[in-house]
Amino acid sequence: MFIAGQTCIAPDYMLVPEDKLDDVVERVMKAAKKMYPEVANNGELTAIINLGHYDRLNSLVEDAKSKGATVAQHSDASATQRRMPLTVVTVATDKMNVMQEEIFGPILPIIPYAHFDEALAYVRARPRPLALYWFGTHKGREGRVVSSAMAGGITINDTLLHVTQENLPFGGVGESGMGAYHGRYGFDTMSHLKPVFIQGQWTGADMFTPPLSGLARRVMKFANRWARR
Repeated sequence: MFIAGQTCIAPDYMLVPEDKLDDVVERVMKAAKKMYPEVANNGELTAIINLGHYDRLNSLVEDAKSKGATVAQHSDASATQRRMPLTVVTVATDKMNVMQEEIFGPILPIIPYAHFDEALAYVRARPRPLALYWFGTHKGREGRVVSSAMAGGITINDTLLHVTQENLPFGGVGESGMGAYHGRYGFDTMSHLKPVFIQGQWTGADMFTPPLSGLARRVMKFANRWARR
């Protein structure tokens, strides 16, 4: 709901244990209702940037409905003001457009899973995200997420806030981007670090130019054996 979901690090979907699905949906909707009791004329709720994007978001919702998803909204929409309520989509599948595009709006697809390994595999099998969020108190699972799920950045038990840490690099990896910024990280990304090598007057490299001496061959043989260890 921050800036109506119009940030590059807004969650594109949520993975939830299947036995907690109903409870999570209820709590998410309750939280949205508390923050934004109504949508129309709410000066604290950001509008969708333009009518074209507003229509696109609604088309994602309608597509999900037509393909079997259950859709819930915490309040009525205000088309004239381009204000959209939090829209929860359950159960989202890969056949739905909402799971194929960056949403960039207040739509939250939810996907239930039976086992933790299943959820982790789901993330790892897809393009590397710009941001990943883990909620939980199980330190072992938290460690597995951090170590094995590839993402541009991770926030534990919250969302978005890793980008506000000036001492941490922010950027994508793989499909979500390359390079990083913030402080020195940004300077290095936007600069070319030009390497310069200066050969000395006396160099061992001469020993390894043809024709090779017996000593050079013995050194290379030893180096090859060492490299195979």
